[in-house]
Amino acid sequence: MNRKSVKLPAMLLIIFLLMGIVFPQMHQSLANNIFNPSISYNSATGKWDIKWIPIDGTETYSITWHGPAGALPAYIDEELVFDGMYNIASLTILPDHIYDITFSFKDSEGTPVQFTNKYGELTEQETLFFLSKITFQGTSFNDVAVLGGLEDANPDLIQSGGQTIRVISGNDPKVTLRWKVPTIWEPSVDTVLHITNENVNLDRLESGGTSHVDLDYGYFHIKMNEVTDIVTERIFTTTVQEGTGDIIVSQSGDP
Repeated sequence: MNRKSVKLPAMLLIIFLLMGIVFPQMHQSLANNIFNPSISYNSATGKWDIKWIPIDGTETYSITWHGPAGALPAYIDEELVFDGMYNIASLTILPDHIYDITFSFKDSEGTPVQFTNKYGELTEQETLFFLSKITFQGTSFNDVAVLGGLEDANPDLIQSGGQTIRVISGNDPKVTLRWKVPTIWEPSVDTVLHITNENVNLDRLESGGTSHVDLDYGYFHIKMNEVTDIVTERIFTTTVQEGTGDIIVSQSGDP
């Protein structure tokens, strides 16, 4: 009996070892055919990184795009770059322009690969529209001065005996805001136009799977500090005046 009690565990051990050889452990790989990229700025390279989960069957990618001056050199059948989790393409992108970045993919035999975009549509190419930033400037002091100098153009004069005894400046402050209107390449006229141009087809910028939405105007929230003997934070917002279309800047909470 003792001899059998020793052999049984040995036999079970051999069986388990054989099962491990005949039936090795399988690691499941996650299939993916969805192209839903993210874009982030890489401060180390000064470029914008476009990342996406690798799409099944893809070996190369191509990019066609347009910059502020028109068509940019295309990336044709480039080998995919894998960073351990994502495929990645790095591009130099300038401000004040809406880039139209069109992606397509091929397999190892050079055949176009179909994929699903973020809206659930099956396609062979997808265009991303990306605006990195808008140049925005504000000026204050010189806007209320005489000829842009140091003298207030509209001071409060305190008089006594027919003479001015005190001049108070800065009681009617003004702020001038300026920003560059972004540009975009318009295929119908094969040129780059400002986004406000009537020839720009804004329907191209709509998200897939959504109904048409007209934008009446864009507006900004503006935060600044008023510096006297203390620092006071002021919050402003822009609105559009009906009839004239003028952009009005009002302090938040004001009528």
